[in-house]
Amino acid sequence: MAVEALIQGLADRAKRTGRTADFFHLSGTSSLGDQPVTKQLCEGREFSDDEDVYGYMQYREGINSYSQRVTDIKTIQIGVQVGVRTYIIKAPRIFGRGAGFFNQKSAHIPWLISGALAAGQAEYIGDGAAVWDDVHVGDLADLFEILLVKVLRVEGIPSGTQGIYFAAALRHSWMRLAENIATAGVTLGYLASSNLKQLSLQEAAQKYTRGDVLTAEVGLASNSQTIATRALKIGWRPKATEVDFQRSILEDFKLVYDLENVSVQGI
Repeated sequence: MAVEALIQGLADRAKRTGRTADFFHLSGTSSLGDQPVTKQLCEGREFSDDEDVYGYMQYREGINSYSQRVTDIKTIQIGVQVGVRTYIIKAPRIFGRGAGFFNQKSAHIPWLISGALAAGQAEYIGDGAAVWDDVHVGDLADLFEILLVKVLRVEGIPSGTQGIYFAAALRHSWMRLAENIATAGVTLGYLASSNLKQLSLQEAAQKYTRGDVLTAEVGLASNSQTIATRALKIGWRPKATEVDFQRSILEDFKLVYDLENVSVQGI
């Protein structure tokens, strides 16, 4: 596993230099998601990052294995074993355009927009009632900056088994997200109707996750609600509003539409 090599490399460097090492890992909250469609795990609970999230992930891994969760657990375990302080930022759905030089779009919303363009309708899985949190990419970057500054100043912030930080700012059901995508598509003239299309879990898995039903359910149809207690304690203050969220869907729709049109024209 790559994370083992990365953390071990930091540990080796720390031994050579006598300086402590820190490892930051961006993860997600699908590893906490329940399974409301198959009914295999119906929790709908709200998690706080000042709880034993590490212990909960170990419990869930005993039920069924999930790659994101495996990586999170391994990150913490290896860090503890070799003396590298680890910090895991578990982001929910990310919205907004990045300011970097390379990829400037996130995952969930552009995927679903692409799916809506292909189907001619925005889509949701099951009853669409499950709820996820959302965070603007700029607010997420601010959290990384705050953590980095506090580490450099040696302020002793929680790490390892206690070093899990949530980044929740807004909250929407999957149905509400589909409605927002439909509205944006119609507004831009890319969709003819704001009617929604319901997908079965199996249909969604084939379309979005290469047939992986578990990933489709926990990643695109689950409840995953978190409270950023630790992040707020260290000074994180997300700024993006509901208006920003709506605007970002319009921007993502334009970006995805343009990218897909360029791809088609280039064939």
